[in-house]
Amino acid sequence: MTDRHPLSLSGGQQQRLVVAAARLSARRIVVFDEPSSGVDRRHLHSITQVMRDLADDGAVVVLISHDDELLALAADQELRLRPIDA
Repeated sequence: MTDRHPLSLSGGQQQRLVVAAARLSARRIVVFDEPSSGVDRRHLHSITQVMRDLADDGAVVVLISHDDELLALAADQELRLRPIDA
């Protein structure tokens, strides 16, 4: 799979590639936007572990998601945004 263009990968494979790249980037702030999109439950747990490892290594990890299962596994704190009543 190393010789394939990222856009030729399935949605789940693309998500896992992005997560792996984030892990290797050594950034101090990492933002994940809907990382569980297109990912099965097994890979959801591996993505969660990567986020936890990043946080354990001192990175600030921001997770944007509507996936309650992912949030329960990965989030230490939660901020819910609600629309302002007009």
